[in-house]
Amino acid sequence: MISQKKMMVLYLAFLLFLTALYVRADIYPTGWTYQRNEETNSTVISHGMFYKETIEFDNNHTSEHAEITLALIGMKINKLRMVWQLNLFVIPFLLVGIIWMLSKGVKQTGGYGVCLLLLLLVIILFDLSFFTETSGEVHNELSNLIK
Repeated sequence: MISQKKMMVLYLAFLLFLTALYVRADIYPTGWTYQRNEETNSTVISHGMFYKETIEFDNNHTSEHAEITLALIGMKINKLRMVWQLNLFVIPFLLVGIIWMLSKGVKQTGGYGVCLLLLLLVIILFDLSFFTETSGEVHNELSNLIK
């Protein structure tokens, strides 16, 4: 049986690891980044987790429609990042809870470990669907904008 202290240390270690990857290396699913530079009046969109493909748009030479599309793309990219930031806390918490409850035994915990496992599965399936769909939308909008 694993003690609560060990589980808290495990949770914090896993949380710090994922946070360090996200904050320091900017690694998260889909890897989209959006930056608007007011000094040069340009917008930079990058894609990729380890090797970034970068597209830069000069806002001085883009139409109003293109600027609105770039703003919508930026909103979708920010939504992807916010969902990942939420997942940084939720997924490690559920994993540690599942490990701790299942280490005590299903009968002793009343099946809560199994319920947490199902909840984690639902969250992961939602995330896969959300990240795939939103990343595809961003890719399609960028492809249409470049044409």
